[in-house]
Amino acid sequence: MFKDMKPATLFAISGFLMAITLGGGSLISILLYPDWSITANSFSDLGSAESPSKVFFNTICIISGIFLFIFSVGYLKYGRKLAIIGGLVLLVDSVVLVLVGAISKEVSFDLHLLVSMLFASLFLVGAAFICVEDVLEGNWKYVLPVAIAGLFVLIVWGLYLSLGEENVPYGVAQIISFGAAFTWFICATYKNLKVGIGKENDITA
Repeated sequence: MFKDMKPATLFAISGFLMAITLGGGSLISILLYPDWSITANSFSDLGSAESPSKVFFNTICIISGIFLFIFSVGYLKYGRKLAIIGGLVLLVDSVVLVLVGAISKEVSFDLHLLVSMLFASLFLVGAAFICVEDVLEGNWKYVLPVAIAGLFVLIVWGLYLSLGEENVPYGVAQIISFGAAFTWFICATYKNLKVGIGKENDITA
């Protein structure tokens, strides 16, 4: 079975596992926390002291960070040009995601806020580098769903900044952003499994 796999297959699958783990884990955490509301809370509240799902959610963040680390190594090992830069950014981001789970708001609100914002920012940068490389390599069709999802993210955050949180809840903006990130992981995984990450094509040709 494994001897027939492209060298990057196991790395690619880790992207899918990261998305499923973080997405499914967040959903379960919400179900375990009946008082959590998308209009009044952020995802960070799922890991706070008052959350009955705090241990589960924080553990999910740490496990997801490990999957993201493995996924990133695939780009460092097999990626080309901009994808390698993106992989390096996501590698750092994987450590930051582990810190999101390890540092709750009660430990240090400012530090938790910092690592949470850093995680989102680094992910955006890393994914952007990889998307640009995919387009340059002619794999634009795998980026198209991500571009559409990204447009929704720009719109919702634009509305959030212009209309205020009372009209566009922070939790709503977060979950749309999470949906876009989930879309990218699924598309990136499918593309990597379908045509490869990069240099492994030369190895298996």
